[in-house]
Amino acid sequence: MKRYISLVAALLCLGLFNACGRGYTPMPPVEETMSTTITETETESESAITEAALEETEAAAEGSAVQASATTTTAPAVKISATTAKQSTTATTAKASSAATTTACTTTTRAPTTTTAPPVPTTTQTNPPAPVYTQADYDAIIKAVRDHAEAKTQVRFIWKPDLHYKGPAVGFHDVVNLTKSSGKEFVINELKYHVNLTETHVAGGSGGVPGDAVYYNVEYFDYQGDLMWVLVYG
Repeated sequence: MKRYISLVAALLCLGLFNACGRGYTPMPPVEETMSTTITETETESESAITEAALEETEAAAEGSAVQASATTTTAPAVKISATTAKQSTTATTAKASSAATTTACTTTTRAPTTTTAPPVPTTTQTNPPAPVYTQADYDAIIKAVRDHAEAKTQVRFIWKPDLHYKGPAVGFHDVVNLTKSSGKEFVINELKYHVNLTETHVAGGSGGVPGDAVYYNVEYFDYQGDLMWVLVYG
């Protein structure tokens, strides 16, 4: 405060010196001078105090701004660091969970796939077509039976074509159905068996004197659409 008062006094002296140099100027009363000086001094003091307060306020504001800037800079960094750590932890957890899930899926035993066999289509069974026989087949049957009969030694078989199935005084053992049989070979075997029966019957005498020869014939005929075969003898 004293410094400001001295400064004011110096300024007044300097003003008076300048005024004296330019010419004499009546001096105001001492009371007015002192009052004006005090007023100016107080005004300057208040201005100085105001400027000092403003400087201190600005300094405090700058300090607060610096501190706030440091805090702001540090806080986001800390927040970002915390967020990064959280994201890293979350990613690690998710990765571990994914790995566990993958391992669980990999180690899961898959049930064997069973293949159902396709249904077998049902087919309607039909009778195979009847074989067609020709005269060559008939001649082959007769020849096979004759060769077997005429090879006999116990009884001599003599071929006699005029013996017929429905003729008088003839004998036979059975008839064989070629149409409904298993085939030509089946008929040949059946007729050979009838030759053997005839041989046994004739050799035994037929209830009388045993014979050493017999007349025979192999005949075929149609009966209700079937081809029948028979060995007749007499």
